Amino acid sequence: TPPVAIASSLPASGPWEAVATRAVARASSRLVGQRYAGLTISSVFHYGAVDIATTHLVVWVLVSGARSEELPAWWTPGAATERPLPSGWEGWLTSVRDVVREELAADSWPDAGSASVLVDSEERVRRTGFDYFR
Repeated sequence: TPPVAIASSLPASGPWEAVATRAVARASSRLVGQRYAGLTISSVFHYGAVDIATTHLVVWVLVSGARSEELPAWWTPGAATERPLPSGWEGWLTSVRDVVREELAADSWPDAGSASVLVDSEERVRRTGFDYFR
């Protein structure tokens, strides 16, 4: 199944949007295809009105695989879950989030260390479409 192509349909605008686009593209190059314990990173993209305020940036990492829907919807590393994640997932996904934040920091993104990085199942998103992110 091909990855969800969302980022390409979003228009770019001002200087912070260009910075976010560059940084997230580099993170995507580093991350897409990585595998861990039945999960594969299938897509990395961003959205948000970053030219209004850089705090509006939201980066999504979509994972696929037979067990991907065990990940809670709209999950972010460090967030509480109703049931524990499978062994090792949180550590791996935290390192994935850190790659995104490193790439933002490399482009001097304000508060890159606290940028919002969410992780979800590509299969769940595919069933709903882009409306899933509203």
